[in-house]
Amino acid sequence: LSRKNLLASEVYLILKRLTVDNLLCFQFQTQNKYVVDRIHQFLDKDRHIMLKVTGEDLKHLGCISGKEIGSVLKKLRLRIIDGGIKTKQQELTIVKKILEGRKYG
Repeated sequence: LSRKNLLASEVYLILKRLTVDNLLCFQFQTQNKYVVDRIHQFLDKDRHIMLKVTGEDLKHLGCISGKEIGSVLKKLRLRIIDGGIKTKQQELTIVKKILEGRKYG
């Protein structure tokens, strides 16, 4: 968490496994400003992100299995956490790229 070059999504993946009590305890024990700021970001913002795109939207784009829908929504959430995506249309654009990558990747 103290590495300056971590993406916000990488921090999210690390912190989401911990309880709020663990995070608060860790936050008060550390002297590292980067770590404190990242814990604040996670607790106050990142863990509360609500996607505008739904499973129904993904079904209309060709996703059929619940597992695939969950995987695409997880990838979308990480992209949103990394920043720059604000609207449903932007989310749909990212989803289409994710789905296209699965077809040709």
